[in-house]
Amino acid sequence: MLSQNINDFKCKIDTGFRCNAKCYFCYNIKSVNDEPMDLSRIKFQILKAKEMKFKKVEFSGGESSYHPDFIKMIEFASSLGLQSSTLSNGLKFKDIGFLKECREAGLNEILFSVHGFKKYHDLSTGVQGSFDLIIESIKNSLELNIKTRINTTVTKNNIYSINELTSFLLSLSADQNCIEQFNFLPINSWSDADKVGSSQQFFIKNNLHIIYQSFDNVLNNNRELNIRYLPYCWINQKYHKYIKNHIHHFYDKDDWFPYFMEEDSYHNKKRIKAFKTKNEKFMKDHLEYRRNESYYYEEECNECLFKQECDGFKKRE
Repeated sequence: MLSQNINDFKCKIDTGFRCNAKCYFCYNIKSVNDEPMDLSRIKFQILKAKEMKFKKVEFSGGESSYHPDFIKMIEFASSLGLQSSTLSNGLKFKDIGFLKECREAGLNEILFSVHGFKKYHDLSTGVQGSFDLIIESIKNSLELNIKTRINTTVTKNNIYSINELTSFLLSLSADQNCIEQFNFLPINSWSDADKVGSSQQFFIKNNLHIIYQSFDNVLNNNRELNIRYLPYCWINQKYHKYIKNHIHHFYDKDDWFPYFMEEDSYHNKKRIKAFKTKNEKFMKDHLEYRRNESYYYEEECNECLFKQECDGFKKRE
């Protein structure tokens, strides 16, 4: 149960929206040129994570590695006995010297965002040559024995390249070190990505079968498969146990624990109270409220066996 191992979950540390890529489906595309978040504010979040007895923190932006104080963040977390991971577009980690410094500071896991094979990834990130750069970064991560995972946003622009991408990525890790997990998800229609995501959902519904080969390839190679934020009725039943929707955040130790934000947030004060009292019902109720902001159920969903776990369908703008 959640309350038995709650402190093994990762705590998200917000490092600001600044980024060195321009993915067209980014939640914060209007803010990628923001000034870096002050290190003192980031340290405050790390201290709060320690106070709440988390053992792991995950740095997320924007692109956290693009922050000028990235290594200092990791060192500070390590000084408190916290393990560090990050999400990344891989543009900085192509420099194995920089990645070695991060590894020595305490970075032990990277979730790389790879959004298509070759030119399709470049089109997604808005950075020419970014596919080659992220592949070098993934190779560096594997070489340094850093836990390596993959996140792929499936869109109508890249879906026909996903099977080739998955096969290629699996071929990189045929030796002792390997890519441990593959996540596939649609565009989440949140914040700046609201209209982009909602306009693509029915294309994804009608074309998901195209990437079943990728799902099988991951499973046949004994890697972990996650299919995120998709209705059960859109997906072949053989893959249902690999679906991870909002409610599953409570049991997914590779993802962020969903109740940690800046302390000055009203909702965060309630979340901290819920966390400290291990009030699982409150947290589920609040997560259901968040889900209802972006998703809806059809009438036939009331008869579905999976309704308690399924997010339903994304609202259209």
